[in-house]
Amino acid sequence: MSKKIIKTHRVIRYKLLALVLLAFMLSLAFCNVAQCNSEKYYENKDYSENNLSSANYASDKITIRFYTSPQLELVARNKPIPELVSIIGEYTSFRYVEDNLLFDNKKDYSEKLQDESSPYSRLYRTYVVELQGEFDIPLLLEKLNTLPFIEYTDIIPLISFHSTTNDPRLSEQYHLNAINTFEAWDLVDSKDSVIVAIIDTGIDDTHPDLKDNIFINQGETGTDTNGNDKSNNGIDDDENGFIDDWRGWNFSLVKTDTTGNNKPTPDNNHGTHVAGICGAVPNNGIGIAGVGKNIKLLNLQIVDANSKQTFAYLAHRAMLYAAKMGAKVINCSWGARSNISSRGEVIKLIAREYNTLVVCAAGNIASEKDNYPSDFKECISVASSNRYNEPSYFTSFGNEEDIIAPGEDILSTVFNGQYEEASGTSMASPVVAGVAALVALKYPDYGYEEIKSLLYKTANKAISDSAFDYYGKIGAGLVDAKAALSCKVHKYFLVDTFALIPPKYDLTFPVGSKLSVVYNAKNIFCDLENVEMRVQIKGKDAENYFDATSYSQKIDKVAKKEVLKQNKLPICKIKAPLPTNYSIKLEISFWHAGEMLNSKEIIRVLNPDYLTVYSNPFGVGLTTSGTIGSIDPLYKDFGLGINYRGAFSFPVLEECSFLLANVDENIEGGYELWDAARNSPAERNTDFESIKAPEKDKNDNIVWGRVHYRNKAEKDLSSKFEIRQTIVLPKYIKEPNQSYLIVEYHIKNISNNSYDSLYAGMFQYYAREYDKLEYDEERDYYYTDPFPEFTYRCNVGTKLLTDSDKRAKTLDFSISKNLSDAVKIQAITTKKADLTLQKEEKRLSSIISAGAFSLKPNESKTIRYGIVCSQNKDGLNKSVDSLKSLIFHLNKLNANSSKVEEQANSAYYANGRVKISTDFAENHIFDILLYDINGKLVKRIAEDALFPQATYNTEFELGDVTSGIYFVILRNANNKLYLKIITN
Repeated sequence: MSKKIIKTHRVIRYKLLALVLLAFMLSLAFCNVAQCNSEKYYENKDYSENNLSSANYASDKITIRFYTSPQLELVARNKPIPELVSIIGEYTSFRYVEDNLLFDNKKDYSEKLQDESSPYSRLYRTYVVELQGEFDIPLLLEKLNTLPFIEYTDIIPLISFHSTTNDPRLSEQYHLNAINTFEAWDLVDSKDSVIVAIIDTGIDDTHPDLKDNIFINQGETGTDTNGNDKSNNGIDDDENGFIDDWRGWNFSLVKTDTTGNNKPTPDNNHGTHVAGICGAVPNNGIGIAGVGKNIKLLNLQIVDANSKQTFAYLAHRAMLYAAKMGAKVINCSWGARSNISSRGEVIKLIAREYNTLVVCAAGNIASEKDNYPSDFKECISVASSNRYNEPSYFTSFGNEEDIIAPGEDILSTVFNGQYEEASGTSMASPVVAGVAALVALKYPDYGYEEIKSLLYKTANKAISDSAFDYYGKIGAGLVDAKAALSCKVHKYFLVDTFALIPPKYDLTFPVGSKLSVVYNAKNIFCDLENVEMRVQIKGKDAENYFDATSYSQKIDKVAKKEVLKQNKLPICKIKAPLPTNYSIKLEISFWHAGEMLNSKEIIRVLNPDYLTVYSNPFGVGLTTSGTIGSIDPLYKDFGLGINYRGAFSFPVLEECSFLLANVDENIEGGYELWDAARNSPAERNTDFESIKAPEKDKNDNIVWGRVHYRNKAEKDLSSKFEIRQTIVLPKYIKEPNQSYLIVEYHIKNISNNSYDSLYAGMFQYYAREYDKLEYDEERDYYYTDPFPEFTYRCNVGTKLLTDSDKRAKTLDFSISKNLSDAVKIQAITTKKADLTLQKEEKRLSSIISAGAFSLKPNESKTIRYGIVCSQNKDGLNKSVDSLKSLIFHLNKLNANSSKVEEQANSAYYANGRVKISTDFAENHIFDILLYDINGKLVKRIAEDALFPQATYNTEFELGDVTSGIYFVILRNANNKLYLKIITN
């Protein structure tokens, strides 16, 4: 640390001495109060993990921000804090961000440090604490938050990199033409350069297509006064707090006693590939060209050779270093699946103090999920598109995705002077970073808000219009380098927020209810007068359901950088009952002098009775009418079938429909049939009705969606059966060329009659043109075999997983033919498999069924199907084998299908045993663990213990434990119950 910084800190400490002493005296009093009330606190506190349940965070580290206090003085001097030692035992700690990153030694920060609301003060008082034992982190954080000298505690997310690999290799960089790169270059004649920081796994700075564009720190090159080479003289020549940082920095080696080293040497290709997309040297006669022009790549490594993940605080240090070194753009092709809003201090400081733009990959999980850091409004979040300007099959999406760029099959630099293709939002992010660098080159006075606003203003919205399934979920559109640099008039409202109230997962509106929106917008470039804000509602016969379909506000004056905020803006009232699955498009726009400055649109389905479940590489739509796929709201049939890898609008199974038959010679016609399958291309049976809203959830291994329906009552007769339909998908599939899921039908007899000859089946309508349905005898499953001339070959297989007689029939049904009930009954009940099909038949359909089985009143039967997809038969076989692990998790899921509501659950200790009493509405399986009052693990009591529904009492051996207060935690995928016991 420089002498000036040290002096500044001493002055601050003297000035705050009185406050510190006062805080110390108050802390003694508060500690006594906290100690006296600790038992009461724990008795009444809610220990739910909130959104930590799905987070990927460090189990041995936490973040603590201290108030100005004697404890802060202790931790600053690397001394143990007694109050912490009494809770967590021995620990080590270090500053979240070191002084050399937080401060500029040429400035006085005393005033900002005294302002406890400033990012400088908050980061100065924030430490990483490394734990020595095993703790329940949420419980520990709750305990630490009771200490009066702690402002807040938090998890430390683990971040990973958003990329996938793909071959075969392509011979051109299609993405340069897709975003009009070459035309944009002609619009920039500056000879200056722009620093773009690549915070990643490190860059191979010897690559012939990168080495001339690597940033060199001039303050650490040349010779010093002693004639030594500054790059290795062991001296911080430029006084930035880093010794010999002449070509970037390796933050992955940060320890408690070191800030890393000056060798950002990569161990894998990710960072080198990302760097080439953004800044490979153009016009040098070799290799490829990066998107940017006159770029200098700042090489910052945050992952060491032994890991594929890293800690968020290392990335934050790299970000601050980049901003201090003058980076105009920072690229982050990585992320964390965590809701960590408290981490925003670093992002805010970089944006607001250094005016640096952070460009982030949106993620590769093919769904709408939180992702750090791309969700912060100061950043640009980048989704991925393919060579056809369609959203990539893997890309994350949602309202937080600000822009989209090519990220699929991108050719770029790798080790040993070579080039390879890779896919991922990791590849899309540096495309946008390169365009941002071009804007910064042409408009050097623009900061992060101006640059990203210009990118949004000029993005090509055609991709949003054509990709209907993603409408309103991929931001401004496809980045366009030429449009950004040729834009003549710079007026823009940056819309940070536009949302419907209530949230999209609770969109039921009775007559008389209000439809309201919230928005938050900022005027970016210049002062404006007479601005108009408009909101429009578009939908089929919208005027029949809403008392108004448009709303506007006049705004007399809006200053440059002024924020317009509306927390709740009533737009209209519902004047007539809305249909089920009623789709509307909401648009907000800002106008000035007849020009629309910006608009943002979202599509919402009101009164929905379906849900869509995503888990890479699948997207699956589940309805309450007995089908997968085939939802028909406004604008387009955008219900998903079973969609595999490619664009979600092209499923491999367009439809799967449930059929249930009762065969009885004593009833008229000899059978009863209830189904949701097609009768003709334009019609389907509608024999089922919804009885419960759709739901979806996840645990550590699977993602599932569930709907409940029953067969419709006939005349004066009640319904006979209730069906619970569940889709189960693996959360992650690591095996190459394998994909699999389970469809489950849980059938319950709710009548007073017994049935002796029931059959259940699945009608499947394939989306591709297939030759025939084949049978694999060894693994006992049916699969399609595509025509050999298909360029995109995708086999689909179906395996009946229920122990029952099985049937399969290929149906003579296509876009021009009908499907009668008699044919359905024959297919579902005929024992001999009939897989023949004329070769000229272009669209294959089939019914695969199980039966006969019997059901007495209140009895249930579960029919399961495994669906597998692959590009070859070997992949199908391996996917079928992998279904075993999914079946295991499904068995656990059926015993853990919902959140535990407020019920009478308790535990108490006696004679070395813990006795647990529960009262659950359904079966649950829990792991049972014992923690002390500080959140430290004491003992694992049991794993996979079954707790049946209704009142249940059980007990477990606890062994010797000291007297005190403990928590017995019942934990499974969806629940974490804290039961307090007192031992003596």
